[in-house]
Amino acid sequence: MPVYLNDASWYALQFTLSREDVSTEKYSPVLSGFQLKVLPASFVPTRTKVPLLCFDEEETRTGGAVYRPALARLKALESIQSSGRVIRFQVLAPDPTHALSELVIVESVDYMQISAPDDDTAFGGTVTVTVRSIG
Repeated sequence: MPVYLNDASWYALQFTLSREDVSTEKYSPVLSGFQLKVLPASFVPTRTKVPLLCFDEEETRTGGAVYRPALARLKALESIQSSGRVIRFQVLAPDPTHALSELVIVESVDYMQISAPDDDTAFGGTVTVTVRSIG
């Protein structure tokens, strides 16, 4: 009997009984015993790393520039990580089959600045957020 490792909520069993000796037609096959053991499936969490650009001045979809304090957004991500709260992680896509929405916990927030900003007041770089699914 094959065992499939998936999240099926039920399984079907089939027993095929046959006689060992074809010459003795008066005896029918008998199933003398059967055991089935069921164990709960373990959940395997997925970890996703998302690189995010995080600069004080960013370009919108329409091409305009908008100022948003990057340090405040970085601190907000670090606050979510330190609180251990469950959040919803979504990847939006025009095609719904490519969209993703799941509950996650932020495992790590890593900030990296490749080059110095243009002026002394600018802040920005790449933030890599690692999230872990919780089911």
